[in-house]
Amino acid sequence: DHFKKSNLETTGDHIGITERNYEEYTKGIAEEITSNFTSGNADEVILVYNYFKSALTQEMQMEQLLPIPRTSADEGEEETEKQGEYIFEPNKNEVLKHVL
Repeated sequence: DHFKKSNLETTGDHIGITERNYEEYTKGIAEEITSNFTSGNADEVILVYNYFKSALTQEMQMEQLLPIPRTSADEGEEETEKQGEYIFEPNKNEVLKHVL
């Protein structure tokens, strides 16, 4: 109901998924999401769900699934890759001598 009243464009909703019918829905949902994103019909995929804290409290959660958001750790990976070279022991010549 919330998204029907908002200005956000939605391409689908899946309500009433339970543990009993979970496996039936997941493959179809994944295919639909992948198809919409790769074809350009969707710029991003956001999962919205209720997080159960207690019988009286549920919090709405939103997680961006696609495109996969970069984290600060991901941004640091490039620097780490540039920093050093690996030294393998024994070197390739010694391995070749041993094999021959």
